[in-house]
Amino acid sequence: THLVNKERDIQRNEAFMDGVYVDQDKAIGAMILMDIEYLAESATLKISLLNVETGEKLFKKTYDIDRFLTPGLEIERPRYFTRYMKEKTEEILVELDLGAKVEIQLVSISKEKGDKAEEVVLYCENACQLSRKNKLTVYQEEASDPKALYRKKTKIGEVEVTYIETEQVFLAKVKSGNKKIKTAITQEKKLFCKDEN
Repeated sequence: THLVNKERDIQRNEAFMDGVYVDQDKAIGAMILMDIEYLAESATLKISLLNVETGEKLFKKTYDIDRFLTPGLEIERPRYFTRYMKEKTEEILVELDLGAKVEIQLVSISKEKGDKAEEVVLYCENACQLSRKNKLTVYQEEASDPKALYRKKTKIGEVEVTYIETEQVFLAKVKSGNKKIKTAITQEKKLFCKDEN
């Protein structure tokens, strides 16, 4: 599309000498473009996210914005509408698991009973500010294109931090999904945790 091609042209300047889009040298190009299209005839707003490197459409959704418009189809409450757009953008980033985040991996089982995991080890490569009683949602990463900018994930349980060994290593009690977590670890699936609060 036009937006993707334009961004690629920008990234082809001297700051991006190796010909790879997105991250080269010390310069960082856009990985994702957000395309917002206002359709006056239907009083809707179409938001799409595009992968700059592949041109793939990662996301597309249409929002009804009739309540923001005057009879002349002008934005009636600009400040409220701006807040609405910001909220929708944040929702999309959360839904696709995009943006800066701390990666907390569930790496092994430290205590188990039969086919259930009772206690697990969490690892945070860049250090985490977790505290005891922190509840984290456990996700299993599904097989996906390694070049994809976001990963498919399935919620499989919840854990609660019980012991802080270092800022990188934690023990956590399994609150739910005991069998699923045990199965996933046995099958060497990638598991990661998120603090949803």
